[in-house]
Amino acid sequence: MPYQGEVLAGTYEIEGEIGHGGAGIIYRAWHRNLEKYVVVKKIKDHFVGVLNARGEADILKSLHHTYLPQVYDFLQIGTDVYTVMDYISGYDLKYYLEQGWHFDEDMLRKWLSQLLDVLGYLHGHGILHMDIKPANIMVTGDWDICLIDFNISLDGEGGLNGISEAYASPEQHRKWLAELYSLPDRDGPLDEGTDIYSLGATFFHLMTGMPPARNPEERLPLSMYEPPYSAELVRMIDRMMESGRRRRYHSTEQVLREIRRAQRTKAEKWTLRIVFGVMLAAVIAAVTAAGIALYRNASSVREDNAEIAMEDAVVTRQLGAYALEAASEDSTRAPEAVAYYEALLESGYATYEDRMSLVAAYSLNGQETEAMELLSDMCSEYPQEYQVSLKLAVLKYNAQMEKAAEDRDFTEAKQYADEALERYEQYVAGDGDGQLTELLGLLEQAME
Repeated sequence: MPYQGEVLAGTYEIEGEIGHGGAGIIYRAWHRNLEKYVVVKKIKDHFVGVLNARGEADILKSLHHTYLPQVYDFLQIGTDVYTVMDYISGYDLKYYLEQGWHFDEDMLRKWLSQLLDVLGYLHGHGILHMDIKPANIMVTGDWDICLIDFNISLDGEGGLNGISEAYASPEQHRKWLAELYSLPDRDGPLDEGTDIYSLGATFFHLMTGMPPARNPEERLPLSMYEPPYSAELVRMIDRMMESGRRRRYHSTEQVLREIRRAQRTKAEKWTLRIVFGVMLAAVIAAVTAAGIALYRNASSVREDNAEIAMEDAVVTRQLGAYALEAASEDSTRAPEAVAYYEALLESGYATYEDRMSLVAAYSLNGQETEAMELLSDMCSEYPQEYQVSLKLAVLKYNAQMEKAAEDRDFTEAKQYADEALERYEQYVAGDGDGQLTELLGLLEQAME
């Protein structure tokens, strides 16, 4: 064990112990050549053979990412093994949680995107972190994150030497127990989904102020706690923490795509608000100039069922968009969105986008049957729109997944998914739709 003032490899002057990580004891040291502080970590004995056998030292030294500390060196002095990496000033997320901080949604989305980005980078190098938790996420002076303690990463085939129970995935729990009690391992190698689960569990803690239950079987969905965040973010974290590996996100890129899609949708909604504001101002000016009659019904909203006069289709569409946006965060507003878009559909002025918005409103309101009926009608009306068949296939798939395993029949879902693929290949010039590819893969697995 190094003592204060000892110089390792003629370069790293030990100042003192600053903590214990998942793999060993951590010291702060002065890098004499670079004239900066670094972290020197003494690896516990049972990690030495693993690190050497896998050649992880060279891999770790080659990693360069904004949200990772740089690894400078790998030392073996006698029987002691050390890694040397950047010293990250600041506090970890565990500190902020213990101080009772509340994290706003914009900050959480930023950190989630950064962590998914760096995890994707590690996964691309064949490295699983396997110990993601608040204590291993540092917050820098710029309020960005830095993921630490990744040098104990394994590729999922090796053994586990303890886990952080509150954040470990169910399969990681089972593997740990199997090794602890010499039981058969029925899960096979761990994969990227394990880190995704642990990241979801970490954000569960950030959003509720409490860690998930240590026993995976006792964990409740984040939505049960009704945290003060958007329903969209809550659903995303709940999917990251799905106990079944097949229902969970399969890659960090898949989660990032969903985040980017949500950001685009939000931007489009703000644009819609601006456009509507300009349009409404023009309508008011025209009504004022003309006297009265032409648009006297443009703002007549019946509060009991949110229907608007048939000739006010433009206003109905905009109000429906607002209601749908509100419903995405507050499900009690879903009936209002349904009423607006149904009124628009009955008026005969509904566009393709309006019908798809009604499908979304139905889904938010729990009216899956109505959503599927509308999509079925749209399949013949919009033969070039593959999204109609895709959405219908997703709803059919979800409906079957809610049934008992022995009662499931994915025939219809597969039929519409194949139709969506055929439409995509015929009418869309692109590199493929990620959601469609994922659904087809899930269907193939489900029908085996």
